[in-house]
Amino acid sequence: MLVQNQKDLLVANNVYGHQPQVFGWAGRNAEYAQYWRKIIKDYFAKRHTSKLFRKSIHGKIKKCREADRMAKMEAHYARY
Repeated sequence: MLVQNQKDLLVANNVYGHQPQVFGWAGRNAEYAQYWRKIIKDYFAKRHTSKLFRKSIHGKIKKCREADRMAKMEAHYARY
């Protein structure tokens, strides 16, 4: 699509929904871990209301730890 200026480009992107393609949380593991911590906090507060909340916390903690580990590796290898 041909656009004449920046405002037209913003309007075209909003109308046609052209967003940059990013796979999942690639390159943003620290934010991904924060996302899981927020969910864990909500589930932990509700752990007495349902057995589902209590049991599903373990899987969410596992994902959070994995994201933390990947963020640590990214930070380490970014220095070199």
